[in-house]
Amino acid sequence: MSTTHPSTPVAPFRDQSTGLILFGVFQILIGCLCLLMAPCVLLPAFMSVQSEAMSTQMMLPGAAFYLLLAVAFITLGIGSIRARRWARALTLVFSWMWLVFGVASLVFMVLYLPRMLAALPQQIEAAHPAGTQAAQIPSQVFFMIFMVTLGTSGCLYCVLPSVFLLFYQRQAVRATCEYRNPQTCWTDRCPLPVLAVTLALAVSVISVPISLAAFHSIPLFGVVLSGLRAATVGLLMTVLLVWLVRGTYRLEMWSWWTLLLVFALGMASMAVTVGRLGLLPMYEQMGFPPAQLETLRKMGFDDSMGPLGWYALPTWIAMLGYLLYLRRYFVRANTR
Repeated sequence: MSTTHPSTPVAPFRDQSTGLILFGVFQILIGCLCLLMAPCVLLPAFMSVQSEAMSTQMMLPGAAFYLLLAVAFITLGIGSIRARRWARALTLVFSWMWLVFGVASLVFMVLYLPRMLAALPQQIEAAHPAGTQAAQIPSQVFFMIFMVTLGTSGCLYCVLPSVFLLFYQRQAVRATCEYRNPQTCWTDRCPLPVLAVTLALAVSVISVPISLAAFHSIPLFGVVLSGLRAATVGLLMTVLLVWLVRGTYRLEMWSWWTLLLVFALGMASMAVTVGRLGLLPMYEQMGFPPAQLETLRKMGFDDSMGPLGWYALPTWIAMLGYLLYLRRYFVRANTR
């Protein structure tokens, strides 16, 4: 991820307006698809169909996620068509985040999708005990499902963001945006690596109240808070995140130290909570349906951190390393 600096191109460059329009239209189409997915997630709730494996309240974060993606893709698509500097910068940031989390999700799928498929016949039999032949489904069918799911996810999580990165990182694309939009933009005032964290914090400002509305609880240092206590902690977390968004964007040194402290406290809270309550009991207190807890148990998750720890630990180390890498931008800005 490179840093964007405002500059007016003086050397000749190949105009990329057509490419910006095509990629902008593509982003708008993806946004429209996400917009259609949001009501599909909530469709069982509107039809008064309750599933033992997924309650209505757990559908809210998924619907909000698709709505947020729709707004992001459509906005960036319009900005790309108009060759705006902020659209190119945010598309780069968003594509890097998309690719990183996509690779992590793909690794998780490789590790746990076979276990999910192995538990599928028992779930079908439990839901339809009479006349089902789920247990006799050939293993080749599950292998085909695994490969198709993995291939589709690989295209969505890795190929698509890579295509966006290859195009928007080109110098000709940057020169085109700077030529057609010569005014200094708000994204020019913040290095792209720091801007990524700023956007992640901004998304967290939205996700905290949504998560609280869906689960009515917050796990914190060995206990699961609910009711007024959870609402109070959620409000304080939201205020802190808003404060951090402003300070991080402005490259204020206190915000980096606060980010480091919040990250350390968050990881410590998760470790203490899982260590004291257990992973599945924590989910149970948060309101997860029994059928979903049983599915997690069949996938190999138990009351300890278990296999999730082997996945979460490298992620935490990578995030800590990224925060330490960002320190140079804050030091440089405060030195100036």
